[in-house]
Amino acid sequence: MIEWGFGSLNSFQNNHPDAPLMYALGFALDHNHGTDHFLRGIFPPFSVGLLGGGDPGWVWYHNFNSVGDDVIVVEVDSTMAPPDGIWNEYNMEKIRYEVRIALDNFVYISPFHLNEVDLVIRKYDLLSVVAPTGCLKVSDWICEVPKKRIINLSK
Repeated sequence: MIEWGFGSLNSFQNNHPDAPLMYALGFALDHNHGTDHFLRGIFPPFSVGLLGGGDPGWVWYHNFNSVGDDVIVVEVDSTMAPPDGIWNEYNMEKIRYEVRIALDNFVYISPFHLNEVDLVIRKYDLLSVVAPTGCLKVSDWICEVPKKRIINLSK
């Protein structure tokens, strides 16, 4: 079981469908590279060959599903998710929701990043996001440090 990160699940098993995304979000908001450094590969305008990811052992990138809709593929290698690694693809609504929660949770933990997070939320138009079925609603962004972390309970 993994228990850390900024995503909407604070603990999850490798076989959870959101495990690759939660793992990636735990590393993607890296203030050493700039809060949006790894987000550039998963939001429009999509660039061919632009991968986001890094150590330890994860990558995410834009692709199309079988009907031609935009998806983001997230892969975690076998070193970090033994024995075979994990991967999944997510629609843009799910990506927007989870990234927005991660940004909210990031600024909750590190309030001194508020202005930078505000710029990222505006850059990727994450001011208002739709919660997927069964997930907690996220308030519209008003450039304030959230009063609590957003955690969706899931097994």
